[in-house]
Amino acid sequence: MAFYFTVHLLMGFLAGNAAYVLQQIDVVNKPYWASTSVGAYIGIACMIALPLAVLTTFIKFTFLWALVTAGELFLGVLLGAFFPKPIKFLAMLASPLILVVLFGALWGWWYLG
Repeated sequence: MAFYFTVHLLMGFLAGNAAYVLQQIDVVNKPYWASTSVGAYIGIACMIALPLAVLTTFIKFTFLWALVTAGELFLGVLLGAFFPKPIKFLAMLASPLILVVLFGALWGWWYLG
């Protein structure tokens, strides 16, 4: 179960960082790519990942584990609040690749050991 905790914590961390970067209204406070449609697509992908992770856990396990997954995701979002801005920007930029790898492992496409 440590694998699932780590994966869901990382997903919550990525989604929390994406939400933080996208809610920055001032263009001066964020990189250019975050203000374009690329940033919006990355943010949407991160936000879709959260309910998809809960749904995946619900299908593979039970409703109780889906609630635990939601708590792990929330803990990851809270963890992301303590990181500085440059790490949040880098995490958001790397999040599409990281999410593909994590969901591939959750859905059984490959094994992360």
